[in-house]
Amino acid sequence: MKINIHTWDKVDLDLVARLTYTVRGGHWTGSSAIQEIVGWLQNEFAARPRLAVLAHAEDALVGWLMLVIGDAGTAEINPWQLGGRPIVAPGRDARAVRAQLLQAATHWAGEKDLRRLTLAAPMPGGEADPEQEAWYRAQGFDVQLRYVEMRCCLSEQAIPAVQIPQGLSIKPLRAASEEALYACYYDAFENGDARFFLAQDEPERKAYFDTLGLPEAQDEPASLILTKDQRLIGFTYVLPYGAGNRHISCMCVHPGFQGRGLGKLLLQLIMRQAIKDGHQILTLGTETEMRAFELYRKHGFEITEGSVIYAWQRAG
Repeated sequence: MKINIHTWDKVDLDLVARLTYTVRGGHWTGSSAIQEIVGWLQNEFAARPRLAVLAHAEDALVGWLMLVIGDAGTAEINPWQLGGRPIVAPGRDARAVRAQLLQAATHWAGEKDLRRLTLAAPMPGGEADPEQEAWYRAQGFDVQLRYVEMRCCLSEQAIPAVQIPQGLSIKPLRAASEEALYACYYDAFENGDARFFLAQDEPERKAYFDTLGLPEAQDEPASLILTKDQRLIGFTYVLPYGAGNRHISCMCVHPGFQGRGLGKLLLQLIMRQAIKDGHQILTLGTETEMRAFELYRKHGFEITEGSVIYAWQRAG
């Protein structure tokens, strides 16, 4: 088997799209699926730098992965549309091909002085797979975090009346500045148990915060801030997520006020407001190791899908 790394202008996108459709066709359907994948690949290439790691055997493409080059010395292997794991042609030894593709990716990353490669592998049912995790560790990828998407059917929940503790105030999200929101977010997660935040450097943390959807959240009644003596101590971002659905993009409480049931308070306020606005479904994403995971489960959120985020780190 021969492994090559190419920029996109050197890649036969039609060939790559056909293999991708064979393995991941569920994400693209219809008679023009191949061309849709080609178009998606072209758009992805235009958005930010990407490389293709290709595996050939007997002149046939038997596997490939995409390297998405990030900022600050990081790269991602196969974004969610590609399923995280390297794509391998049916009938091949999938683990052998994946191992060589990952070895080529980490070797390239080491030569380029990248400090981290990440990939997201499926975690069916939200349950860890010790055998899979051991295999990735053997390839040099440690578990960074276990992440799940969760869903709550609001019509099935009985939300008790919410009492705002004395001295605290609830206001619309628009009442806080972006700078104050980020400061609260930073303090909450820096002192919390979210592994994704602890693995990020300073530029990555701000860049990720900027993706949480502040402009959209400001228009949602369930997006709130919690204050004490005019000081911001917690907030929620809730985003539109289709007809009748809303998505909790972020919810946090300042570390000085954690352990007082304020996360529960904010979640119940979101749920009551969503019901009042006629919404049927709430969704969110979280790490299974976070304390908030149990809070969500106690309030009727169920796992819909999960992923293990693996990371290769440059030695030293």
